[in-house]
Amino acid sequence: MAISVRELGDADAEEFGRLSAVIDADHPTPLRLSATEFREVLELPGTRFLGAFDDGTLVGWAGFLASVQPESQRFLVDGDVDPAHPFAVLGVLLGRVLDAARAWHADTEPGLPVLFVNRAASGRAEHEELVGALGFEPERYRFLMVADLDDVPTPGPVADGLTLTEFDPEDSELLRACHNEVFRDYPNGASADRDNWEGFMLAASHVRHHLSFVLTDADGAVASYAFAHEYAVPVSGRDGHREVYLPYIGTAAVHRGRGLASDLVGRVLHAAAAEGCTSASLDVDAENPAGALGVYERAGFRQHHTFVEYALREPAGE
Repeated sequence: MAISVRELGDADAEEFGRLSAVIDADHPTPLRLSATEFREVLELPGTRFLGAFDDGTLVGWAGFLASVQPESQRFLVDGDVDPAHPFAVLGVLLGRVLDAARAWHADTEPGLPVLFVNRAASGRAEHEELVGALGFEPERYRFLMVADLDDVPTPGPVADGLTLTEFDPEDSELLRACHNEVFRDYPNGASADRDNWEGFMLAASHVRHHLSFVLTDADGAVASYAFAHEYAVPVSGRDGHREVYLPYIGTAAVHRGRGLASDLVGRVLHAAAAEGCTSASLDVDAENPAGALGVYERAGFRQHHTFVEYALREPAGE
């Protein structure tokens, strides 16, 4: 078996989609993309993917997505390998991707410390050993939660003094600013820079603005929001479902304690069910400081599986 490694591009999208399905059939993965979605990810700034090939067949991948956080440059570094091939292939790929990410950092944000984040399903000891050898340490846990949409309650009236709207692309920067303020103090970087926000929330085929809802106060400020996406392959990995995914949910500090997030989650689920979705999914930090886990459980979500978030930190360059 002779493995070769090269950068992945648009021409590899179909192979990436095929490999993603093979891996996901074996174990939960934090990134499963269709060919179209992979092409869209490649268009995001600060993105690079490498692939391992066995006689022309893609058998492993690793990549990074860079973003600028208030106090660091963050690289989401993920990867996986066909379970029929040696897991050591992933170690080679991740090592090369980390080197590429360090070079990217030196060219773009050398004055900021670096945070590398890697994710894998809980219980994968081989993965933990491999990333540990690269300097990563397990730091946080995230729950992937699912809900069935067979009996979603009809939403009640909008809270007094607030206005309900769907996601309006014209308000994108207002919504991004609110989101970044809501998640400003969250661990391991939850802010969204302009480029990634526009690629993820405006341009991608997975966006569902008509299923995404926003509450604003009398001054026009964002009080709460819950956004919806729909991926070609369900995020939960439960094939056979049309699944709505809620990537971002938040409430401005001055409006917390009013049940606004719960209200908007319910509206997203109700609208998605009316459109034919049969399930919903989201992920949440196991120690979310705003008590989001309870909000989601009351909305009918249950834990489906757990991901470990591994972190590697390096100081700013000279």
